[in-house]
Amino acid sequence: MEKELTPVLEQLDKARGIISASTVEMLQAVVPHCISSAKGDRHEYQNSMLESIETTLKQIQAKQQAEVTSAQSTLADFEAKQEKAAAQLQMVEGQVAQSQEDKATKDQTQADSSAAVAEATQALQLAQESEQSLAAEKDAILKDQDESQKFLTTTWEAVKSGAFSGQEWRERNKAIEASVKILDGFGLDASLKAALPTALKTKPGDRKRFSLCAVQFAEVAITTRLQKLQEKVDNFEQEAVARSQAVAVAKEALAAAEEKLQVAKAEAVSAKDALQAAVHSKAEIEKDIKASPTLLAKLQKEMEKCQGSLNLSQNSLSHFLNLKDRSSEALPTDEVQTPAQEATA
Repeated sequence: MEKELTPVLEQLDKARGIISASTVEMLQAVVPHCISSAKGDRHEYQNSMLESIETTLKQIQAKQQAEVTSAQSTLADFEAKQEKAAAQLQMVEGQVAQSQEDKATKDQTQADSSAAVAEATQALQLAQESEQSLAAEKDAILKDQDESQKFLTTTWEAVKSGAFSGQEWRERNKAIEASVKILDGFGLDASLKAALPTALKTKPGDRKRFSLCAVQFAEVAITTRLQKLQEKVDNFEQEAVARSQAVAVAKEALAAAEEKLQVAKAEAVSAKDALQAAVHSKAEIEKDIKASPTLLAKLQKEMEKCQGSLNLSQNSLSHFLNLKDRSSEALPTDEVQTPAQEATA
């Protein structure tokens, strides 16, 4: 009898937490006395105790059934999560690739914007330098105009009119040489430059057609030079306005380029953050996938454990019910199978 009751007594131990420990011990104590009597010979208290034991065993079975259901649900959720993780990894890999492309584009935009700022800065500097140099340019042109006018009325007039005496031929030659040099600076034609010294050394009354043309063209070069210088002098006020406007335009261009650069920098930072987030997400998913086999094995083992406990509980309850419903003709001890023996049979 004691051997037959061992599975029931062991199963009742699992009721601790469902019912009080003292109640468990009481049920374990009375079950041998209640079972030892045949079904028809038991008094009311024995039947009441057996009903309590049956209820307790069913509560244990219900708890273990809930544990199996929970383990099944956890395992199913994990397997679904595995499938979802694989899909998520594929999606995130696409996001990483797109983020890398976006970052490269934004970085290039930032580099281009930075180059545009440098170019605009240089353009502004040149415009400002041009504006600041206008006064010096004006002074230089006025000086050039004054010197050219003096050359026309003094040195040139002297060599053109042959104002030098025969004994002043050295002074005349120096004046001619100086005149040719100055005219060369005016952009005198090479052929005219070659013919002019001979023409000027010839006395005005003795100059022939080619000599006269050389002197005439040289003088035209001087007057043309003076006209151009005067045009520049007359245009200085307008030139000052134009250069001032150029500075203003360059400043606006620089401000616009700097604004674009700030936007490009912000977008580049945003693209970098997006890439880092995508890479981090990918790493986390890969980490979870790598750990999945171990976790899956653990959950499967827990599921098997819960199912084994439920099977044992079911066998113990079935065995108890067989003992409880035994007729007045008690079975020999060696003909009664325990749950373990039933599982083996």
